[in-house]
Amino acid sequence: MVRTFLITGEYSSSWIATILFTLPKYVPAAIAIGAGWYLLRNYSCNDLGAEPTPETCEAEVYVEHKGLKQTVKAKNIVFLKSAGNYVEIVCDAGCFIQRGTFKQLLDSMPKSMFAQVHRSYAVNLTKLEKLSSTENGNSVLTLSNQQKIPVSKRYKRAIKSIALSQ
Repeated sequence: MVRTFLITGEYSSSWIATILFTLPKYVPAAIAIGAGWYLLRNYSCNDLGAEPTPETCEAEVYVEHKGLKQTVKAKNIVFLKSAGNYVEIVCDAGCFIQRGTFKQLLDSMPKSMFAQVHRSYAVNLTKLEKLSSTENGNSVLTLSNQQKIPVSKRYKRAIKSIALSQ
């Protein structure tokens, strides 16, 4: 009805009428743009409900090796090992040592890719080969590079469920 009055020229001199005439056209577009901007600004790929993949969330670790600073991609890391105030980063291509705490480095990695399996070890879940038990009841993980990593009793149940789901 308002548009009919505006088209016929009844209220064309009022600026309020102009806003009422053009507003309904742009409201859906403004809402869509605002919602998209809000989602991009406030959510990273780890915050959304979907499991991030190495391609969607490419985490990198900066290490110094032979005097040069390098980046190591999370998908290339096989496992992390705590060594006091240092963390040993074992990759497909080699081994790097970085100063910092194990917890800080583990927190910077994608949660869907890495899991802590021992007080001193965290493994890349995409590199798991098998989970086996020893004679004394302890568990051992075998990784893609054929290294064996101990699994503590504290993390055994979680790792077993992850290994069964893969």
